Amino acid sequence: MATTDAKDILSTLSGPRPTDFTTRPVIMGIHGMVTSGHYLASRIGLHIMESGGNAIDAGVAMGFALAVLEPYLYGIGGEAPILIYLADECRVVSVSGQGPAPKAATITWFKNNGIDAIPGDGLLAAVVPDAMASWITALANFGTMRLSDEIQRLKRFQLTALPFPYSFSCYKTI
Repeated sequence: MATTDAKDILSTLSGPRPTDFTTRPVIMGIHGMVTSGHYLASRIGLHIMESGGNAIDAGVAMGFALAVLEPYLYGIGGEAPILIYLADECRVVSVSGQGPAPKAATITWFKNNGIDAIPGDGLLAAVVPDAMASWITALANFGTMRLSDEIQRLKRFQLTALPFPYSFSCYKTI
């Protein structure tokens, strides 16, 4: 492989530079990387990392930001399974984020109602939303910031002051 071929491959893998055309703003940093479904959430995650937070802190902040920026896709009332790689321990931990079954959804209830197997989808398979609890659990066990500090940093971005149809009610709730 020629040296120029290697450079071409590296430039392709590294993605667009600020001078290249892109349909979204390029968010760049030198001490970490974050990604999300919305560029402003990614910028918030990068801000958290630049402020001394770790990847968990950034991920939780982006989760809250996405609940405001794209409430039709993400939300505090959804599910958020999380996998965390602990590099110091060379192991992966998980925070379920799937939510518990409703209190009345017992095996006895299903049997009494003629249901042999819990369905894979639909109302009878629904769980209590757990995104908020999984974010708080991840932050408490593996983050470096307090939830209140993260929320304050999020508020500094004034997401609802932007001229876009973001969820003001969700912003106020958070």
